[in-house]
Amino acid sequence: MTIRMTFDQTTDGFENGSAPVGDKALSREDRQALWQNLTLILSALGAACMREHHDPSALTKIIPPMIIPDCCRVLRDPSELLTNFLTETVNFLVSDSPQVRDIAREALSNEASPRLYGRIVKQLDDVIRMVTDDENVNTPVLAVFLDQFITILKVLLENSQGLAEDMRSIDVPSTLHTLATFIGRVDDSEAQSLRLKLKFCQLCASVFTKTDTVLKRNKESAVRQSIVDIIVDWVQDNTVDDGHVMLRQYELNVAIFKAAVASFDRLQLEVSDGTTGEDTAHAVSRLFIRYATFLLKTWEVTRYDGNARDDGISEKSSMTKMRVQQRDGELREMLIDGLASLISANTECGMKHCLSMADDQDPTRRLIFAHVFTRVLKEGIKFAHYEETPVIARQSRLCELVKGQDNVLALAICEICPPIEVDSMNAVLLNLFDTRSSLMGLLKTMIDNEIQKTDSDTALFRSNSTCTRFLSAFARVYGYNYLRSLILPLVKLVTTMPPGRGYELDPSRVSKEELKQNKETVELITQKFLEIISSSIPALPSIIREICAHIAKSVNEVWPEAKFAALGAFIFLRFISPAIVTPETVDVPVPYDATVRRGLMVIAKIIQNLANNILFGKEAHMVILNDFLKENIVTVTKFLSEINKYVPPSAEDEADEWLERTYDETDTIILHRFFEKHADKIGKELLSSSKVSAEKMTPEAEAAAANGKRAWDALCAALVDLGQPLESPKLSMFNSREHREYLDLMMRCDRRDTNTVQELFVEAIGSPNANAVFVLSVSKIDVEVLDLELLLYYIFKCVTSPMNEGRDFDLILDYTGFTSTSQVPAQWLKFAAETIPLDIWKRLKTMRLLTPNTFALRYLRRLYNNLTSGTADSINITMHTSLGDLLNNYSGGLSAPSLSYANVLEDEPGTEYEEVTMRHTHPMRVPVTMRVSQSHIRITTTKALPISNALSCKATEIIPLGDINDVYNVSTGHDSHEFIIRKIRQGVTLYFSSPHRDAIVKTIRSAKSLLRNVQLPTTERHSRLSNIITTLLRIALLGVSQEDEEPRVACVELLSAICAYLDFEGRPAIPSRGYYTSGHNGTFLVMLSESLAGHAPQLTMDFISEMCGGISKLNVAMRASCYQYMGPWAKNLACFTDPTNQLYEPSGTRFRDCIRMLVDMTTAENELQSYLQKYIWVEIGKLDTGTVNLILDELMRAAVDGGMGSMRCEKVAELMTPLNSINVRGRVLARVRKVIGKTSIKPTRNLADNVHWNEIACLTRLLLVLVNSAKNSVQIQLFVPEMMHLVALIGASGQLYVRCTVFAIVTHVLHGLYSVRLTESTASPEIQAMVDECVQPEGMRLFGLCRPTPTSEFVLYDPPNSKAAIDDLESLNRLLLRVMGTISATQGLLNVWRARWMSLITSSAFQLSPAVQSRAFVSLGVLATSDVDDDLLYQMLVAFKTALSQSSETDTTSVLSMLRCITNVVPAASGNSRYLSQLFWLAVALLQSSHMALYVEAIRLLRVTVENMAEHGHFRERGVPATLLEGRIPLEDIACQLDHLLGLSFDSSFSFSLAATIFKGVRHSALRDAAEGALRSLLSITVRSCVEVEHADDGPGAPVCQDVLGYFLALLPMSTRIHSLKRLMEEANVDQSWLSEETLMCQDEEEAVYKLPIGLIGFGDNNIALLVTSFVTAMLATAQGDDNESAILYNILSDVADAWPDVIGMTYESVQDKVKEAFANSNSPTILQAVSNIFRVATRELERANNGGPPSTRALGVGSASTLSTVDEGVTHGPGRKHMNALEEQGMQGLVNSFQFLPLNRGHATKMIQWISELVMKMIE
Repeated sequence: MTIRMTFDQTTDGFENGSAPVGDKALSREDRQALWQNLTLILSALGAACMREHHDPSALTKIIPPMIIPDCCRVLRDPSELLTNFLTETVNFLVSDSPQVRDIAREALSNEASPRLYGRIVKQLDDVIRMVTDDENVNTPVLAVFLDQFITILKVLLENSQGLAEDMRSIDVPSTLHTLATFIGRVDDSEAQSLRLKLKFCQLCASVFTKTDTVLKRNKESAVRQSIVDIIVDWVQDNTVDDGHVMLRQYELNVAIFKAAVASFDRLQLEVSDGTTGEDTAHAVSRLFIRYATFLLKTWEVTRYDGNARDDGISEKSSMTKMRVQQRDGELREMLIDGLASLISANTECGMKHCLSMADDQDPTRRLIFAHVFTRVLKEGIKFAHYEETPVIARQSRLCELVKGQDNVLALAICEICPPIEVDSMNAVLLNLFDTRSSLMGLLKTMIDNEIQKTDSDTALFRSNSTCTRFLSAFARVYGYNYLRSLILPLVKLVTTMPPGRGYELDPSRVSKEELKQNKETVELITQKFLEIISSSIPALPSIIREICAHIAKSVNEVWPEAKFAALGAFIFLRFISPAIVTPETVDVPVPYDATVRRGLMVIAKIIQNLANNILFGKEAHMVILNDFLKENIVTVTKFLSEINKYVPPSAEDEADEWLERTYDETDTIILHRFFEKHADKIGKELLSSSKVSAEKMTPEAEAAAANGKRAWDALCAALVDLGQPLESPKLSMFNSREHREYLDLMMRCDRRDTNTVQELFVEAIGSPNANAVFVLSVSKIDVEVLDLELLLYYIFKCVTSPMNEGRDFDLILDYTGFTSTSQVPAQWLKFAAETIPLDIWKRLKTMRLLTPNTFALRYLRRLYNNLTSGTADSINITMHTSLGDLLNNYSGGLSAPSLSYANVLEDEPGTEYEEVTMRHTHPMRVPVTMRVSQSHIRITTTKALPISNALSCKATEIIPLGDINDVYNVSTGHDSHEFIIRKIRQGVTLYFSSPHRDAIVKTIRSAKSLLRNVQLPTTERHSRLSNIITTLLRIALLGVSQEDEEPRVACVELLSAICAYLDFEGRPAIPSRGYYTSGHNGTFLVMLSESLAGHAPQLTMDFISEMCGGISKLNVAMRASCYQYMGPWAKNLACFTDPTNQLYEPSGTRFRDCIRMLVDMTTAENELQSYLQKYIWVEIGKLDTGTVNLILDELMRAAVDGGMGSMRCEKVAELMTPLNSINVRGRVLARVRKVIGKTSIKPTRNLADNVHWNEIACLTRLLLVLVNSAKNSVQIQLFVPEMMHLVALIGASGQLYVRCTVFAIVTHVLHGLYSVRLTESTASPEIQAMVDECVQPEGMRLFGLCRPTPTSEFVLYDPPNSKAAIDDLESLNRLLLRVMGTISATQGLLNVWRARWMSLITSSAFQLSPAVQSRAFVSLGVLATSDVDDDLLYQMLVAFKTALSQSSETDTTSVLSMLRCITNVVPAASGNSRYLSQLFWLAVALLQSSHMALYVEAIRLLRVTVENMAEHGHFRERGVPATLLEGRIPLEDIACQLDHLLGLSFDSSFSFSLAATIFKGVRHSALRDAAEGALRSLLSITVRSCVEVEHADDGPGAPVCQDVLGYFLALLPMSTRIHSLKRLMEEANVDQSWLSEETLMCQDEEEAVYKLPIGLIGFGDNNIALLVTSFVTAMLATAQGDDNESAILYNILSDVADAWPDVIGMTYESVQDKVKEAFANSNSPTILQAVSNIFRVATRELERANNGGPPSTRALGVGSASTLSTVDEGVTHGPGRKHMNALEEQGMQGLVNSFQFLPLNRGHATKMIQWISELVMKMIE
């Protein structure tokens, strides 16, 4: 471009200065005017020169040639002339003369012919490109030219209206882009720059607001986008001091704003061509965020022009205010237009990133949001998913080719794969073959090929071929858990041996003693390990056994003798032995101890030699183990032969051992690179079979050749389609001062604000002498927002700062909580790696990766395979599963604020659980460690996941508790320990299994209830758009109710747009404009919400979720409105549970989530509970039963999660009122029963201690509310048996809260029925009386409650012992039975209720939970009052046997309750029951156990059994003893053992044996009544049942029946008065003569008895006398001494002495201590007289015996009565030898023992009880 001089600078062309003539005679002004006129005329007429054909002689055809000047006869080309003219005129645009510049501009703009517009623009464009290509650009001239260009272009465009054809050749957007690019080169410091930018932006605004079709055609999105990218950086804040400059900048900002808004019209954002598929969506999002942020920022900047605020009073101020308002309105309108245009053209990312404005704190922004989306909706935009182009879909062609059915390509890979790449390719193949059938097919083919290639059987599977390495990789993957089960106990054995034990067997290194000890240690551990291996056969995965079977079969066909050797090579050499040597391969930690390592190595050698069936020989020091090898070779051979047997597993078993691996993008990348690198070898291998000669071509070979050719063709096509794989980064060899890309980056970003990236990269504070440490928070990166260049710039600034310049540094990459939003594309990292200068690379010493999760490790694996380079390998990379582990590498300490999130998580207290396995997308269990903390769950895998061949790490999953939707137990397959964690985000379900399941679930739920908020390092965005319209609807409904008019109007317009979007034409209609809102639109909006709910039910769950999500931030009035709006939508919930409805959701996940949100909203509401119930839950209660059942399940779960007594539980209970129905009450009761049944899985002695107690308590609370809300007597009377059953099982248990709830259920049933009947005039006073009984202290105690005073609160009451607890429980059941009788009104209904309760009880009584079982048995005993058959008794005895075997002497509650039940049901048993007599002997055995706690129940059982048998006439023919002894025959073995142990014989004397067994209870006041009752029943029944022949001759003076003599004597302690003695004799059925006053020698009934009438006790023979004497002696041992009982007993002995003196002589030694005591202490003449007679007779008998026998037989140490006080003083005598011998002859030696109970806590009673369980086993056999 030539710069022209002005007219003043030109001369006339004559050097001598002579005057010109003609034109040259004109003045300067005239010449300039003439030039101007000619220029403008030429410009206007210049289009005439644009003809397509030029005729040089055209003038001669019109004018005669002779008059034409010579120079004009041949015309010049007008096009060339036009070009010259335009060139000259364009040059004048930058003339030094402003006037010339103006004329030139006018010629090229206003005066130019429209047909020249295209030529003019092209000329200008060429000039500017030519100028700017010059290295030395004259900036001022460029600025002038650009100014002229903009002005001309603007005029041309303005004048082009209706001249579309003339503008067709102009590419206006491209021209504008060129202008923008060059304007950016003008120095910003110059005022000219602001002016240029201002004019340019005004031009852009003008251009992009035109509707001309040509311009529309040329408005390419990419060009417009590029223009916007340039001008958005021109916006600056008005912060300069110069008012003029500030005003110009403000005007520029406004112009930029207008231009950008105009450019955004229908601008569909596009990414650059170099962007990969994975980055497309992110790149679009980044662009959108940039532009939307720019619009909002510019709007904020332009709202304030920097002028001072007016005073608001003057007229000028008012005018200014109006202008400001007008300006604000215009700016806001532009912002709305811009955002609406962007969102309309880019719906997916627009919705994703602009929805946050709906809840912005700034009301103006919320208003803008409403207007923006109103316009978006009016554009007719449909919210649909944004479809990305999945690159993986194309790349997976390679994977599918390799997976082909014939495996040709996979086998070719194995054949040609270089050894260095085998491991990576093995991993890929294992991922590709993701079904059992495909993997088995590949493996078997590889095995067969390997066998064919092997020359010798000794080399089978021992080479390092691809096949053997693939087999090893396969076994490690699928046998991981199996290997761990072998290696863990082995390592434990090796590391826990006593100190001093070694494993070295080389005699040159240890002494002989050490060698011997070491040999024993090695053999011991190896022997135990072999036992572990042998017993592990069932645990060996089925898939590995299948391979073993195939190896054995294939080898057997070639080398039959090598079958086991080949199996051993695979199982041991390739599988087990490597894990023994290096347990770390299966993640078993081993201490860094050389001795342990040596031991493992020795054991591996032994195992391998056993597998090879060879002895040690090459290693001489190992020969000493050959004997051990010979002994154990059979063990290994047997193991190999067993695993050779393969049985196909069932589908259920296969699932647990089968890992469903699947390939990902990393595998396709590896394959792509592999095929590109080895394509020639692959082709040669695939085509090799086709080169076989024709004579050798078999059909199989021909098919193989065809398959190979087909695979090669398909592979070539796929590779051509894919193109070249991503190249690895080419790291720079230049340092920071030479690296051009680095320097350009630093220059581009030098003046940019780095605030947005500063929190991503932070320097840690460590030791000043150590390496610098920087932390890159990878998890905080959002790739949709991240500016990579800015982040790199900031990183470079930090590492090259003066403090760190030249200093080596470490880089910590924090992956804690890594998500997909932080996944930086490989292209970015490639760019970053290539931008880093060499000197910075060298300073990076260590890269530490902190707590990567599974997703992060997969991402890192993909990056590694994409970006591997030689330099990167030189960096030391370490992996850390915890921050503590990482900090251990910095001894000087390290402080990093950016690691605070990881630090907070690790510092939280929590509970750690091992023995946990996890499965996610595949059914194989992965062992993990789970730690439940206050805000999160940390799950760390035991197995390290590979990133590369040399790098692996355990995955650490961080699950915030706030992300957990639910956690609950499940049972799938045969895993009884499985539980599920459902996450809110993405609806992910995680499956776990652990024996600690219940504790883990309980801990998680408890932590969730106490959750505190912790800010996550990343923010999740909306991933789906289906809820957009409901979000807008929520905003509109809430906005219409606001106080300010402007937002109300905006929201009405939005509401109208929503209705139009939904095609809603119902009532009430919403006008789009002209609608005035008063702010009182409640009824109108409720009607509208109801109509919309009916019109668009598909939005129901999204709408409810939207409303629930933000309702906590609203005030009371707004929340009340929301509840009314939501009510109509609740009616639609049934649509999603109805299988016949098109909205049916099969999974039910969203439905459950929706209900949970409603529950959460309800429990969080403290002020409007009634509103919620009225408008939402009442409507829900009206839904169909199926829907209500699903909702009820969620309500019950919510109550349980809250916990008993929690506010959440109470609020959920309140919701039972609107839901109350027959169905709901029945379902809650059924759920309670089911949970009670679950307590048997992990039973506890006390129900309140069970893990399910919280759930039981919460559900009971819900039931109470249901009881309270019953509306009529029918509702109240429904499920009465179920409620009584529940009360019986849990009454008086647990916390005060639960006991009060149970008590309230009973009283509220009574109150409710009484109240209802009052209204029905059928009130029953019995009900009120029953209420009064319940609230009495005695009644409350049955429920475990008491009140210290009538006005005090309830407090807990617990019975003092087990018997009292059972008594109270029985009383409670009887009370409940009376309650049922009172409210039933009819006997028929009562019978129905009893039958139902009985069925419920029988279903609960035989569970394994002692807590339930004991209570159920008590209830069963109360209810089973008739028609008890042997089947029921059998079940009771089976349960009783179990209870006996599990009980101890300190815990007999279950045994007592069952005894009580059996005792209670015996009267209702059939008279023909085979168990009656056996139950008698069971009672006797329990009494013989001498356990005081069992005494009362056992004695009652004995009594009722005898009475039942007597009632049914069992004793009429043979009497009591014979009948009962006959029933004892099946139990003889156990019963006789008990008799022998106690020294009693029922065969010898039934009454004395039984009386002796019972009598110990007589001496205890608490047991005395029970003992007396049983003895009297036995006495009377035995007497009545005596065969008449036995007493046919009885008359006056006949003694007491000998069969009852034992009972009679045992009852004497209770018969020491005349009236009681008479009663006893009457019960003994003695002759009436014994009852006369003469016989009794008394007249007063209350007179004491000191002596029985002589002859009442008949001593028919000396055996009877011996038994009476022995029993009385034992009774005297526990008598008080000087009382009436003692007198009677001494007199009986005196009578025996008179009748059978030899018996007294024989037994005196047993009684002499009591005789001496009587002589010494008694004041009773009767006693003294009796003992004197005893002593006298005994002395006489002794003397007689001594006279006839040796002196040694002398039994007394005295010669006369006078010496009694001085002889044998203080010596205690026991039964004499003769006495014991005489009793032993009858088997009654135990009769003389004192009758006492066994002492507690010594184990004796426990042994007796467990012995009795064997007796019960005999009964039920």
